[in-house]
Amino acid sequence: MKKALAFTLIFVFLFNFSACKSSVNSKNPETTETTNNVKPFLYVDLINDYKKILDFRLSDDFEEKYNNGTFLPNISDDLKAAIASGNSEHWANMLAELPTGEEAFSIDYYGYILYDMNNDGIDELFWVRKDYSIIAIFTIYNETLTLLDAFWSRHRATINQQGVLITQGSGGAADSINTISDLENGELKEMYALYSESSHNTATSDSVSFYEQTEKGKSELTENEYREKLEKKFNFSVSDFWLSQDFKEIKN
Repeated sequence: MKKALAFTLIFVFLFNFSACKSSVNSKNPETTETTNNVKPFLYVDLINDYKKILDFRLSDDFEEKYNNGTFLPNISDDLKAAIASGNSEHWANMLAELPTGEEAFSIDYYGYILYDMNNDGIDELFWVRKDYSIIAIFTIYNETLTLLDAFWSRHRATINQQGVLITQGSGGAADSINTISDLENGELKEMYALYSESSHNTATSDSVSFYEQTEKGKSELTENEYREKLEKKFNFSVSDFWLSQDFKEIKN
């Protein structure tokens, strides 16, 4: 069900919103003031969209509506364009896995956080659960709403104790990538990565290689070096810093 839902959602987004898709070329950031967590104007509609999506996805008749061809509620054109120009596959997987347990079927379990990732005076909007797990991240760049990324069980993110976004992705038991990213010109820029790759050789014993990616390039690591760096740089328990951010509830 989840896999079929994800692929169907990807198709619907790309078909309906492809006209909205565009690349970011300007180097002049949008300068909407967001001091003291004042919501930028584009976030107001987005938060309303968030509630609509939650009501839709958490409803008892969601599967019936989905099977009858209703894949999303009536959301704003800004969010439609943001999804189309962002990572539609990540978005679809996030939506398919949005409720993570029985408690997560209540809208009270969801909220949002406004946090300025790169100290440029523009708060990013984080859709989060009550446990502070991140669902999706949006920003405003050149007066346009932008979906930075969306997350699910095989692609998760948190803000660490230093206030930096770290992500962890998995393509299987032996294939994984862990990244540290910055926000530049309305896009996430990978600053550092640790990853493992399987040879996927079914004829012989499968082997796994380990790598580090920095601004200087890619270098191979031993498994011990990889494990040591992973433990040092990628702690995915919720940091005190992230827990100190103001969690705002979605109001019915």
